[in-house]
Amino acid sequence: MHDLSAPVNLIHHHLSINCWARSWLDASFLGSQREKKNKKKAATRLLKMKMASFFMAVTVVTAMLLAEAQVSQAQTCNPGQLSPCLGAIMSSTPPSTTCCSKLKEQEPCLCGYLKDPSRKQFVSSPGATKVARDCGVPYPSC
Repeated sequence: MHDLSAPVNLIHHHLSINCWARSWLDASFLGSQREKKNKKKAATRLLKMKMASFFMAVTVVTAMLLAEAQVSQAQTCNPGQLSPCLGAIMSSTPPSTTCCSKLKEQEPCLCGYLKDPSRKQFVSSPGATKVARDCGVPYPSC
């Protein structure tokens, strides 16, 4: 009979090297898969942080705009508020402090008054422009 121990040992040796290589490849493949997973998790966390920062910025800007809108709405345009100025507008008397404070409160409304045909004649009159100048309120250029 032939001695088959040498070829069997050679096959066994080849198989064990092959198994070792396979386990090493498997380990490096799993390691690279883990690295990919970790990189993906890190990228996802970074994206979530960027999105959170973006939404926070949008929230702050929205809050600021809403606050500004509420301030604008708090200022109601009421030409009746300018009644303390009538005497100064119709005559050459200087405007009172009440007139000036009311005119300053109504300053954002003056363009609207100028665009209203029923109010334009009073707001654009020489007496009204003099009162505005005396009160330190710039005459609107609408």
